[in-house]
Amino acid sequence: MNYGKLDRLDEEIDVWYGIVEPNQAAALDLRRLLSEEELARADRYRFPGLQQQFVQRRGIMRMILGNYLGLLPDELEFTQNRFGKPSLTGNLQAGGLTFSLTHSGFHMALAVGRNRALGVDLELHRDNVDHVGLSQSFFAQADVDAIQRPELPAAQLLRFYEIWTSKEAYIKAIGAGLSIPLDQFSINLDSTPASLAFACHDQVSVESETNQAEVFSGRNWHFKRLNLAPNTSSWLAFQGNTATVKTLSLDNMS
Repeated sequence: MNYGKLDRLDEEIDVWYGIVEPNQAAALDLRRLLSEEELARADRYRFPGLQQQFVQRRGIMRMILGNYLGLLPDELEFTQNRFGKPSLTGNLQAGGLTFSLTHSGFHMALAVGRNRALGVDLELHRDNVDHVGLSQSFFAQADVDAIQRPELPAAQLLRFYEIWTSKEAYIKAIGAGLSIPLDQFSINLDSTPASLAFACHDQVSVESETNQAEVFSGRNWHFKRLNLAPNTSSWLAFQGNTATVKTLSLDNMS
């Protein structure tokens, strides 16, 4: 399947979504696409099912990204910054392709764009989460207030997951992970469209790591709820010009 010219992604972001269950045969086949470093990471998992899922997710990611670039999956090379954010390396960076991978349970999503910071997060809802305690411990006060505003616990839990995934998408896009405390910024999910309410986190170490100071200036951030599957929350965060977001199925990637 041809995903179209790379310059299409200047105005569009593709979000690939699907269910990836552990499959020994599929994992064995996809191992040939992975680097030695990726295989070593996979083999550190104690349980075979987790090993297989890791291999399958990385193999699928390589197949998708390789198609955009017109390369074989095993020709891709990746690097990561000190916060663990992966990116294409060497000459592969010239095309400006950016991506973000997330998974929860058997759910997997991969966001792909070009010449923009982006991050995607998906979380499977779990009823036994202490959403009040966690939000009070880690979120900004504005987030806590938004979570506690609904009267019904189920509505509070849903709001918790929506805030959590939007925050995770933002810090993934920045590329600093949890080195940015979740109480140092807040996203207003009730505005139309959703917007960055405030951000007071320290940007210096992130900028020196990535050499992309403009990315972290707080300007031109966009947030989109993805609604990928029932009983999940999923958000996309991206910077730059507005973009059309297309949701694509992993079942149709070949």
